[in-house]
Amino acid sequence: MSMLLALIKAIKKEIHTNFAIEAGKEAVLLTSPDETSLSELAPESATPSYSYGYHIPTDQYIWFPYPTPGGEENSPPYYIDKSNLKSRPRLPDLSHISGFYQSEFPLKIDHDKDSQVYYTLDGSLPTPESTLYVGPLTVSHKLNPNDYASSTDTSYMINPGQKWGGSQSTKGTKGLVIRAIAYKEGYGVSDIVNATYFTDSNIFNRFDLPVISLVTDPDNFFDYESGIYVSGKVFEMTDKSNVQGGDTPPANYNQRGIEWERPVNMTFFSNEGGDLLFNQDMGIRTMVPGQGPIPPTKA
Repeated sequence: MSMLLALIKAIKKEIHTNFAIEAGKEAVLLTSPDETSLSELAPESATPSYSYGYHIPTDQYIWFPYPTPGGEENSPPYYIDKSNLKSRPRLPDLSHISGFYQSEFPLKIDHDKDSQVYYTLDGSLPTPESTLYVGPLTVSHKLNPNDYASSTDTSYMINPGQKWGGSQSTKGTKGLVIRAIAYKEGYGVSDIVNATYFTDSNIFNRFDLPVISLVTDPDNFFDYESGIYVSGKVFEMTDKSNVQGGDTPPANYNQRGIEWERPVNMTFFSNEGGDLLFNQDMGIRTMVPGQGPIPPTKA
C-alpha cells in the first residue's frame, strides 16, 4: 500500500502512470505489503473518451462515458455492455453547421431511431439527464437568455473601495451554443456534437475581427473551487494581510499546472461571412504574466 501511495503522489500532477500494459495479456494487481492479492483488474481495449473501472453500486467493472481524471468516478452508470462496446450510438447530425445566420431558423437533429438525443444550451456536458430532443429547435439569441458568463464577477476586493474587474454589460450580440449526445441503453452514449450559432439581421457586418467560440462546462471557468476564471477558493483561503495594492494574490485564475487545465471545444469563424474555419477539442489554462495587478476580465 505504501508503494501505491508513493506512486500516486509521484504522478498526481500529470495524472498518468509511469508504466504501460498490454490489453488482454497483462493485469493490474493491488496487493498488501505481504503480497496478498487485494484486487485485480484485467484491462480491456479502450474506446475513445471512455474509462474502465470498478463501479461500487453494481459491484462490477464497467465502461464509464464521463471520465474524471484525478477524481472519484461518480458519473451515473450509463455504461456499455461489453458485447456492445463497438456499437455505440452514432453522433447526432445537426441540420445546420456552426456559423452566422441573418435570421432565426429551425434546427433539426438526426439520429438513429432506436436512440434518444439529449442536449444542453448552457455549455454543460449533455447526459441522459439533460433536455430530451423531441423536435426542431428555433435557433435565435432568444432561445437561451442566460448571461452567466458576462454577469459573473471575476474580480476580488482587498481593501474597502478597491475592486478590480467585475461583471460586464450583457448587451450585444450573443451566440447560441448547443451540445448534444445520442444515448441507447446498454450501448452507452455517443461522442458530443458541439455547435455555435450567431443570429442577427446585421450579423455579417457586426465584427471587424475573426470570432472565436469557446465551449465548456460553466463550472470549468466559474466554479468556486475549480473554476479557472474566478478568484475562487484559492483567493479566499489565502492570507492577504501582506498583499500590497499592486500585487496579485494567489487565486484560482493564476494557478499553474495540468491540474488547472480545462477541456474546451474551440470554433474559429471568419468575420467576413462567418465561415467556419476550424473546430477542435483542446485544453485551456489562464496565464497571468509575472504578478501583474489586473485579474482576468471579460471582453
